[in-house]
Amino acid sequence: MENKENTKQTKGFDPSNYAIGVVSLGCDKNRVDTENMITYLINAGYRFVSDSADADIIIINTCAFIEASREEAKQNIEEMLEFKSKGKCKCLVVTGCYPQKYMNEVTDLYDEIDVCLGTNEYRQIEDHIKNFLTTGEQVIKNNSKDALDCIETGRVITTPAHYAFVRVADGCDNFCSYCTIPYIRGRYRSRRI
Repeated sequence: MENKENTKQTKGFDPSNYAIGVVSLGCDKNRVDTENMITYLINAGYRFVSDSADADIIIINTCAFIEASREEAKQNIEEMLEFKSKGKCKCLVVTGCYPQKYMNEVTDLYDEIDVCLGTNEYRQIEDHIKNFLTTGEQVIKNNSKDALDCIETGRVITTPAHYAFVRVADGCDNFCSYCTIPYIRGRYRSRRI
């Protein structure tokens, strides 16, 4: 029964009616995650714009490795919230390390975020955005404890044409007292040779 209702709600939904702007913060692993998300969304039919002021949907992929990274994420969230309150943005998406490690802080500070996803929800980003746009219900997902593998099915490269980042491994098993990587990125895993 629930599936039939969901199908009725999304019938007639056309992703090509929505332009997406992206802000990617932090390390090269975040850039690769952003490039993968862009690929998922292009494959679903969304369009991309280079200026967030022209976007119906804004995605901020955040970092939270150190305090300065969290402050940069907060500044960018606040800047993009301006586009939501005074501009064209209909859906603000915050993803990445900041909500993965500090979800309660993010949602307590910014209840205007429409979709808030941890690092293990990237492959479902299109479903989460579509759900918000069709139902208006806020999506907060950070449930997956299993970190994603390092396999990529293709991605849109956002670096200049003469280079691209290749993620050969992710996560860490050491749990050093000064480092948050295992808590954000999960256990160590590597691509096959």
